[in-house]
Amino acid sequence: HQDQAVLKQLFTLLKGVKGKTILCYMPLLHEVNITKLIHKLRPHNRLLVPFMEGVSFKVVKFRLPLYKKKFSILEPNNSQRVFSKIDIAIVPVIGVDGALRRIGHGKGMYDRFFSSLKCHPIVIFVQRNDCFTTQHLGESHDVQADFYITPNQFIIRRGINDFRIFNRGRCSAF
Repeated sequence: HQDQAVLKQLFTLLKGVKGKTILCYMPLLHEVNITKLIHKLRPHNRLLVPFMEGVSFKVVKFRLPLYKKKFSILEPNNSQRVFSKIDIAIVPVIGVDGALRRIGHGKGMYDRFFSSLKCHPIVIFVQRNDCFTTQHLGESHDVQADFYITPNQFIIRRGINDFRIFNRGRCSAF
């Protein structure tokens, strides 16, 4: 039920945002399961997923079959193709701070990957439970979202410390 609420909001957002190359993720058990969304988007978009390499990852095209790798994450086969442009990135989070910076597992893989990009995509954080604090816990190198979606919240970053929060149909400035 929680995942369905997030997927519905996410799919609606993706229909309104321009971009055909989308970085997705292969979900762990505690993350929003976006596999149905991946299969729905696949015929009309170029879908990429992380492929772990050392302390970071590169992106490879989503294709079957998938293999269980490090941290029990499913990945397709490796590819030598380099994708220089990502339009949209869907990123799982454990929490989000007051600057809409990602609180993750502490390994810094997403931070290193995003810092390597020349052109930054629209970043959408998704989470199964609300875990948002107004405190600034992140650092300047931490990945920052444009949108944060949970079953109960839809937050849009409008500028530095300026948010629009939608809670179950109600809108308020933050």
